[in-house]
Amino acid sequence: MEQPIRIDPFFDADGKITKLPKKRAVRFAVLARVAALFEPGCIYTESEINGVCASCQTFDDIFLLRRELVDHRFLLRKPDGSAYWRNPEAPVEAVAPREP
Repeated sequence: MEQPIRIDPFFDADGKITKLPKKRAVRFAVLARVAALFEPGCIYTESEINGVCASCQTFDDIFLLRRELVDHRFLLRKPDGSAYWRNPEAPVEAVAPREP
């Protein structure tokens, strides 16, 4: 039986990412949670993607987070970076409310 992947240690009390995990499976799970913040079928500009990335983390590297989302294929983009969208085939995790 597989052990569940624990991602809570990488989020603060407000649900913001405090750091990206080093282990690939855990990093993938954290990115899946972030990807759920993007609406399926919506087209985003780079600055809109940056805004979401800035609002959901505390480690002040929005460019790393954006790059990770693209590299792990949670987000797709035009080659020139002018448009981004959530990959409809990527597994995303719904962002559930945190228990008090």
